[in-house]
Parts: sequence; C-alpha cells; structure tokens
Amino acid sequence: MTTFKTALNKQHRAVDSSHVVHLFWHPDPETLYVLFKRGCAYAYDGVPASTYEDLCNAPSVGVTLNGLVKPHYRSRMLSVDDTQTLHACLLSAPHKPNVSNEGVIQKCNELQKSAATSA
Repeated sequence: MTTFKTALNKQHRAVDSSHVVHLFWHPDPETLYVLFKRGCAYAYDGVPASTYEDLCNAPSVGVTLNGLVKPHYRSRMLSVDDTQTLHACLLSAPHKPNVSNEGVIQKCNELQKSAATSA
C-alpha cells in the first residue's frame, strides 16, 4: 500500500492561485492533494492524470478545482501531521512557495476542530 510520504515524491506543481499553494498527484491510487494558502490540505480520491494536468494548466485553478474536481471526487481533510509533511516538502523544494510555515499548525488545528464539531 502506498503511504502518504511516498506520494510526496510523485508529481507536484506550484500554482498561481489566490487560494491554492501547491498541487500533488499520485498515480497509485489516483489521488490529488491540494495545499491551500489558509493552511489546510485536502485529498481527492480517484482523480485521473488528465484532470490533474487540466488543473495545473488552467487559467483559474480555483474555478477548475470547483468545477472539475470537488463535485466529482470524494474528498477528505488531511491530518495536521500530513499537512505539515506537505508543507515541509515544499519548504525544502528548490522552488519555494510564497507562504511561510508560521501559523500553519494553528490553522490546521482550528480547521480540524471546526470540522469535528460540525460533523
């Protein structure tokens, strides 16, 4: 079985978006990971490579994510640990995203607490 950390070594791209920092895609199983600027990350299961490429090349990542991915694929918020792993991977990459690590843990905790209380 593929682990989350293994997925980080697969395809990934920084994107120019007002809400999304980076996209990761893993082929087995086909999973799209989206790291948002607000500090949380989501996984979308069953997303094919063609949809990942469409998303990466879209003039608006947010519009494309909302139209091609969110309504059609099961999503789950990643744990704080997995979100931190994504963030750490980006901070060690040669092309650093325009975000800082400051506040990411706090934002993730707040979002997960909010999701837990509304469930």
